[in-house]
Amino acid sequence: IPVIIGNHPDLETVANQFRVPFQCLPVTAATKAAQESQVQELLRQHHVDLVVMARYMQILSGDFVDAWGGRLINIHPALLPRHGGPGMYGRRVHQAVLDAGDQESGATVHFADEAYDRGEILGQGRVPVLPGDTAENLAALVGVANGLCISFAHEDDALDHGLEERILEEFGQFEPGK
Repeated sequence: IPVIIGNHPDLETVANQFRVPFQCLPVTAATKAAQESQVQELLRQHHVDLVVMARYMQILSGDFVDAWGGRLINIHPALLPRHGGPGMYGRRVHQAVLDAGDQESGATVHFADEAYDRGEILGQGRVPVLPGDTAENLAALVGVANGLCISFAHEDDALDHGLEERILEEFGQFEPGK
């Protein structure tokens, strides 16, 4: 991982633990174009080939998607398409899973585009929802699925022909293309 770019300072501690350069570039509606320009410049400076978005709760502009399309992956903390879209993050997404009575939850790796959680699904890491689960402990379980998705998504050849076989061999419960 050549660089971590966040719009909040939350991940700086993690980046420091792994000695990965970190840049915090806050964004508002008024600064979105300039912030995305700065992000793209940092990605170029660090020779990034694949952008993995985790905890980046912003809609990307069409210009950004056009520049990085096919190389933008998002990791969503629920099984798409069921629990995606505006507001479906953090405790809310896990409570929505519980309220719906779902039997399973997990994380979804998908191509990112200029809409919330709409891009082609590359795979899903699944965890069971058990009686008595709370949004908090479900979040912890989904965090494990997120970790599997993140560890896989940053592989150099994540989008190459061996994607499905490698996930199944290494992680078992990760289901490509769901």
